[in-house]
Amino acid sequence: MICQKCKSEIESGSIFCPKCGEAVQMVPDYNILDDDFLYSMVEKKEDDSQNESESTLQQNENGIELVTKENDTNKSLIQHLKDPKNRKYVISAGVAIIFIICISIVLYVNSYSYCYKQGVKCDKSGDYASACEYYLKAIGRDDSQYAAYEALGIDCYNLEKYEDAITYLNYAIEINPDAVDSYMYLIKAYLAVEDYDSIDSLKSTVTNPDILAVFDDNVVSAPEFSVPAGSYSDDFDLELSSSKGDSIYYTTDGSNPISSSSKIEYTEAIRIEEGDSCIKAVCLDLNGKYSKVVTVKYTVKYSKPDKPVVSIENGSFTTETFITVTVPENCNVYYTWDGTVPNESSSLYSEPIRVIEGNNILSLVSIDDHGMISDVLECNYKYLP
Repeated sequence: MICQKCKSEIESGSIFCPKCGEAVQMVPDYNILDDDFLYSMVEKKEDDSQNESESTLQQNENGIELVTKENDTNKSLIQHLKDPKNRKYVISAGVAIIFIICISIVLYVNSYSYCYKQGVKCDKSGDYASACEYYLKAIGRDDSQYAAYEALGIDCYNLEKYEDAITYLNYAIEINPDAVDSYMYLIKAYLAVEDYDSIDSLKSTVTNPDILAVFDDNVVSAPEFSVPAGSYSDDFDLELSSSKGDSIYYTTDGSNPISSSSKIEYTEAIRIEEGDSCIKAVCLDLNGKYSKVVTVKYTVKYSKPDKPVVSIENGSFTTETFITVTVPENCNVYYTWDGTVPNESSSLYSEPIRVIEGNNILSLVSIDDHGMISDVLECNYKYLP
């Protein structure tokens, strides 16, 4: 290095001139403003500024006039640059500008905007894995933007990482409840893992008609059962229906109606009889898409029918008397006069019963369609004419 004061040679690493004691100015010997190239550029600039005296055409009332203008500002700038006193300030300003540019570049490439745009770029090329990395970086910079969550969730779906897709798409919906694409891919992810309950729960929170349309377009409605699951005392006919008119398949042996070889296409009501029944049903639309499988269980346990009801339960008579019997629904009533328990071989009630002479016991039972017998009704009648 050269001492700026006495022009003596200074060893590298020294901070004071050994000759004059002046503090060493920590700048390189090479001064870009001392370079012949820069001076030639400055001189060229000066020549250009003189040659660039503009010739403009101005319109006035007397015609077109040629006007020449001097660029005093450029000349002043060139003279300022030639002044050695100002060179170090120019260098400092240049270094500062370069530093600011570098910092700006570093900040930008680490910003949400840059990372998100790079993710989009990777998506366009089909590189979903790299896109996921950029979207995760974008979320790390700003986790309040739903777009990065949505794009990340969609890419996870494309990579068949369905659980991750569900997580990120739910975040996107929390930030933007009207994000139609987020709902669409979230529904697809739930379908991929056969989580139909979550789809139903998600739909119950939606009021936006555009998003409800997404459910209709992507989810096949499940079959509807005419009788709810439970225990019953009699046989019944079970009807299945589809809100969209889709085909319905079912099984009665507990197997899956989508894949089972024993599945039956629903065409008429299913008779549910005594015992335990398990009906599994599914809808199939015209596009070959299935709904969720609905499973409903029934228990039918027959109970005794009610006892018959008579017009006169007991009594003594001196004149001919007839007993009228009220028969329970879906039953027949049988009776005897000899004290034995009636059965289907006994007398069938079809018209009022004449009380026979003497002191006798009339026994009656109800027997329903399933052969279930009621408790015995006994009536004591005395007929002494």
